[in-house]
Amino acid sequence: MIGPRPGRGRVRAFTLLEVLIALAIVGIGLLALLGTSIENTRVATGLRDRTFASYVADNKIETLRLAPEWPSLGTSHGHSRMAGTVWYWTLRVRHTSDPKLLKIVVAVGLDPKAGHALVSLTGFLGHSLLNQPSPSISAPPPPGIMPNPGGPLSPPGPGMGP
Repeated sequence: MIGPRPGRGRVRAFTLLEVLIALAIVGIGLLALLGTSIENTRVATGLRDRTFASYVADNKIETLRLAPEWPSLGTSHGHSRMAGTVWYWTLRVRHTSDPKLLKIVVAVGLDPKAGHALVSLTGFLGHSLLNQPSPSISAPPPPGIMPNPGGPLSPPGPGMGP
């Protein structure tokens, strides 16, 4: 009778079926991980695009605010380049109930023919205080206010004034 050698136990090994089941479980886990990774990449790309689109929209509104003349009313289209990408914008300028204020809506996207934008930003443009005539410098200050040389008008401090 031939039996196991003395001092050695029976060798245990995995069967082919056990190995195939383990590989299937690992494969399913890796596929789920890959799907999550692809989704995270898609979301990060969308966030990056919306961030740059908001920069383009903000730049367009600030350019209008810095311009010496008000923009004309209506809708205009154009494109800007940022971060190596061409961004297409639509600008809508409308009146508001205040005649000294305009409403500006800038919609920015990647495709000029697409019906939707990645970002839509609303801003308002008003007449600057710099464009208004300044009060006469020779006018006396209001009662109880003493002029402060080199600075704004301020009320008298302790021990100053009558």
